[in-house]
Amino acid sequence: MSNIEKFMNKPKEVMINGGKIMIYPLTVKELPLAVKLDSKNEEVKAKAMYDLMMSSLKKSFPEASEEDIEKLDVGFLKEYGKHMEEVNKLK
Repeated sequence: MSNIEKFMNKPKEVMINGGKIMIYPLTVKELPLAVKLDSKNEEVKAKAMYDLMMSSLKKSFPEASEEDIEKLDVGFLKEYGKHMEEVNKLK
């Protein structure tokens, strides 16, 4: 194991709506989006949240198209978001 691997968050398997899903940590690549979550501009904040969620969902569902991912319901996304915060140690 290289020294840097000690500092990387690990993916976590969670249950949502009776199904198992792997949630992967966000990385340095998503940092510019994460910073925008603190924006005072609500449009900027909403776009950043959408982009972060989409980035995470694409990792969890690599076989799904963006169009399919956009069809996920808000209840699922709320639950997914809670686990995403936990995996990324955001709260």
